[in-house]
Order: sequence, then structure tokens, then C-alpha cells
Amino acid sequence: MSNVQIFVAGAALVCVAAWGIRRHFRRPANSSTDELGDKGDVAFKYPAISPVAPTEPWDTPPLPYRPFRWGKTFNHVMGIKPMHWEDWIQLDRDFQHFHDLKKKRVQERGDRVVRTLPGFEHMALETCSEIAIFMSKRYPHLVECEVDEQGRASRIKLLTSDESWDMEKADPMEVVGLLQQDDIAIMAKGTSLAATFFQHLKVHKPVERSNYAFQSDDELPWSVASFGPEDTFGATKAAGAARTISFVEGRNMYYRCERQTLRRLPRTGCIVFTIRTYLHPIAEIAAEPGVPGRLAEAIRTWPEDVIQYKSGVKHYGESLLRYLDECHEAQIKAGVFDPTAPEVSKYPF
Repeated sequence: MSNVQIFVAGAALVCVAAWGIRRHFRRPANSSTDELGDKGDVAFKYPAISPVAPTEPWDTPPLPYRPFRWGKTFNHVMGIKPMHWEDWIQLDRDFQHFHDLKKKRVQERGDRVVRTLPGFEHMALETCSEIAIFMSKRYPHLVECEVDEQGRASRIKLLTSDESWDMEKADPMEVVGLLQQDDIAIMAKGTSLAATFFQHLKVHKPVERSNYAFQSDDELPWSVASFGPEDTFGATKAAGAARTISFVEGRNMYYRCERQTLRRLPRTGCIVFTIRTYLHPIAEIAAEPGVPGRLAEAIRTWPEDVIQYKSGVKHYGESLLRYLDECHEAQIKAGVFDPTAPEVSKYPF
């Protein structure tokens, strides 16, 4: 449910399948299925996955990812860190809302939100199988999975809705989207010989990162106010045309954070890119101790290219910073936050 288009990562990877509530993707020019293939069949022993409590995710609030730090210098690195295997897919109490929203989007927009390019169905099947088996171990009270003799998911059942899928007939990308809350993209190696981080991602070393931005409303599927009409977004952006963005007071903005994971799969060698979007009123996170001051300081370090990328910052930036500064000062006066405390220098999520 991110607004960012699926992209060619490091000019060396291309998206070949996606389940994104508001994503667009394309096959690169002058590339064939063979050229886009990855070498798979890597020997890999899946780590043990322990089940969560039966009350999860229904009593689990959205995780407080706050990927911004104190400091006067912008951090240009991607913020990548090792991913714990049990944290690959994280559900919370909003699971049913996401599930219902995804079903509605598939009904309304079809292959504009879920699609697999011809020739890459095997990657989509492996992705669905890996996530379904993971879910059946981590959330056994939500997902049941029958596995064939090759260790692949052959039938998947979502216990919350009593939906089930025969994987010889079902669209694996549609199924995998409905099993959990993340958007899913599958990337395969392109024709570029560039030695990027993504090309060197190992099967046994998945990673995660987080980023954040802001939007002017609480529309999770697509914010027309922030990005313009959904069906013309790609063409408008490619043409460099300006979008009309209405001014919104900083205190009325919404904080949007994406928690992303990258994992290379053992059979096909493709990279699975998961994107979980969290959307909160800015007033909600500005009430957390230390957060408004830390966020304001981080925004002030943004270079021009980041400001351009974060849609609409020039329209709401001053108002947002003024609001965050007010919240920060109020926290200090109330004794809620001590800016001299040692833990202030840490980088919490």
C-alpha cells in the first residue's frame, strides 16, 4: 500500500511480479525471460519458526517503527540491517482490515494491483509457498498449509475467512497478498552487470529497512490529495508535470512509514521484496516521548533530492516543523522528555 512505483533496483534487478495496492511495474526493454533468470537450487535449511500466542495478532498494536534519528547530518545509507527470521511477516490487529481492503482492490483494479509477467510464474509460486509455509508455522491458528513431496505448498487455507486455494489453479500472487498485510514484489536479475548490494544478497541472510514520508489524508490505498489521480500518476511523474497539492496544516498531516524486507529464495534465486505500510495521524506519534523533536531534527537534515522525493514537503514543511517544535517544547516543559538523557543518542525504531 505504498505510493512508490516498483522500480529497477540498482539498474540490475527488475520487478517481475507484484501484489501492491497502489503499484505499477513493467518489463524492461530488450530483455527476455532467460536473461532475467536467477540461478537457484541453493541448499538451504529453513530456520526453526516458533508460533506466536493464539491471541496474536488480534491484541497486537501496529509496531512503532520510527526510522529517524537525532543529528545535524543527513544519513545517506539505506538503514539496512539483518532480519530475524521470525520477523519476516509481522501481523497486527489491523490484519482483517488489510485483508478486506486487498480483496476490494483486486475486485476493482485487477491486474493493476496484482500481476505476474509471463515466464516468471515459478518465482510467484515459490514466493507464495514460502510465505504460506512461514505463516502456517508462525500463525498456525490463522493459516493451514498442505505441502507436497517437493516441500511446496499445494493447498492453503486462511482460517479467519475459511478461504482455501488449490495452488495448481490459484493465482499465487493474489493468494500471497491475502495471507498477510504486506505488499509483495518479486525481483529477478536483469541484464546489467553492475555489482549491487541486491545482487549479493544471500539466501541465508535476509535484511530489512524502514523509511518514512508524510501525506495529507488517511487514504491507505491511494492518496489523491497527495499524489493526484491514481491512473495518471505514472505518466504524470514520467513527464515531469507538476501536481496540484492542497495545503494542509502540519498538525493535520499523516505519518507514513514503510517497513521493508528483502530475501533471496533458494529454488529460483529471485528476491522477494515485502513492504508493510503504517499510516498514523502526526498528532498520534507526536505524543510519543522524544519523537517530535527527533523527527523535526531529521527533517531539517533532508537534502534537496530527498525533499523532491518526499512528495509535497515544500507545501507543508514549515507548518509541520512548527507543529513538531511546539510538541517538543511542550514535552520538555511537562517533564515528559529530557533531551540531555543518555538514551537520546540511540536510534530506536
